[in-house]
Amino acid sequence: MRHLRATNSPNFLAIALLRWYDANQTAFYKVGMNPSGLAFDGANMWVVNYSSNNVMKLAASDGTVLGTFDVGTNP
Repeated sequence: MRHLRATNSPNFLAIALLRWYDANQTAFYKVGMNPSGLAFDGANMWVVNYSSNNVMKLAASDGTVLGTFDVGTNP
């Protein structure tokens, strides 16, 4: 039988614990006309605005518009 002793090195046999956080947070951000698609890259939201013919990049943390990119008719 192998005995484990306390050390300052990481214990790779330990089980990771998942911690759940409240996810009932709602936010409203102004975007273009007829938003039809949304992507998230880990820090920003990308919104496709069908009737505005553009894609908007917003900071997910506070909705700040970081850019608006014209992409042609009815993306």
